[in-house]
Amino acid sequence: MKLKKLCVFLAVMAMLLTSCSAFAAPLKLGMLMPGKLVTGDLDKPQDTSDVVVWTLYRPGHEAENVSFRFYSSLATMLMALNAGEIDEIAISQIAGEYIVAVNPELKITCVGRITGTSFVFGFKAGEGEALRNKFNAALADMRKDGTLDSLKAQYCTNPGKDKLDSVKLEKFDGAETIRVAVTGDVPPLDFVAADGEPAGFNSAMLAELGRRMKVNIVPVYVETGARTAALTSGRVDCVFWYQVYRDAKNQPDAPEELIYSEPYYDFNISLHIGLK
Repeated sequence: MKLKKLCVFLAVMAMLLTSCSAFAAPLKLGMLMPGKLVTGDLDKPQDTSDVVVWTLYRPGHEAENVSFRFYSSLATMLMALNAGEIDEIAISQIAGEYIVAVNPELKITCVGRITGTSFVFGFKAGEGEALRNKFNAALADMRKDGTLDSLKAQYCTNPGKDKLDSVKLEKFDGAETIRVAVTGDVPPLDFVAADGEPAGFNSAMLAELGRRMKVNIVPVYVETGARTAALTSGRVDCVFWYQVYRDAKNQPDAPEELIYSEPYYDFNISLHIGLK
């Protein structure tokens, strides 16, 4: 039932679509696995066609059925796309533009205007509240002095750049260590460079937060679908997450174990990507 609710929510998110081509047959749509949906083998797609039918409106065409397949990583999802196991993938605009720029065999097939969505940090309810408050204070300072806007401009406005420079995370002797779950899988946002070093916008955010809070930030690489488990088990202290509506009451199947920071990046456009 929770999976069905989640899929229905995702359908609502993408109802207002423009510049989309028609699909004669039902669309098999790949998406990254949500943080709470951990079922079976994470390296295999979770085919939900038997539990939900998604009515997708594309201007000028008939409504059509869409079946979701969730993947634990972007690499696995792109392999499925190239193998013809899915027709398109859906992902946020900045990540989608980057993916298309560095993969010449891909193209944008659909541009969707979705309900306003924000990237946030997630913490364990209760014991993580003090750390959440520290993050919020540092984020407020970054907004006030323009640092947050500068980082967005530097990392999120050049999707065609095919190399993301690694980001140095400073170390402070004797300081508190904060372990942050990163997927390293959504360039140019959450990304790990080929040499294993953190890179991209989220890494730059962590570096700046670490400097301001005078704490040691340690990235812990976790697959997309395993973030909640990593947090609740104590493996990490913080995770990258997203919120919709900026209203905790309206989150899609939101894990009760999580509390959230103030948003640090907003977007309302989603891209569908397919083969040329």
